Amino acid sequence: MIALLLTAAAAAPDCSKMFGVAADECALAKSMEIDPPPNCVKRETQFDLNVCSGRDFLRADIELNRTWVAVTKRLSGQQKVFATLVAGQRAWLTYRDKQCDVWAQLYEGGTIAPLEVSACETDITKFRVKELGELLKDQ
Repeated sequence: MIALLLTAAAAAPDCSKMFGVAADECALAKSMEIDPPPNCVKRETQFDLNVCSGRDFLRADIELNRTWVAVTKRLSGQQKVFATLVAGQRAWLTYRDKQCDVWAQLYEGGTIAPLEVSACETDITKFRVKELGELLKDQ
């Protein structure tokens, strides 16, 4: 029995060693293993709100990463545009993280802090997906 548990633990992926979509999908999968599971339909408790909001962000970030791959694939042949795009994305990531740090600091130590940060990250990320999506439209 112990050998079986050790084998299962060894087989569990380390999400922190992954990047992009794989890291988010790994983190999302791990969040699905939480016992007891949160109720992401009703979201009645702070636990439900925090965990489910975190999942919302992971899903938005997965969409962002997939959109980013498509956009970079489309624009990689245009060096000047591509360089500007990459610089803009780096600046956007800094903006998102700093903007959401404001919420983390406002609610530091409170049980609502994870919800506020995840909601901020989700909203800003979804907007960025729309912005990048515009670059995939035929021009």
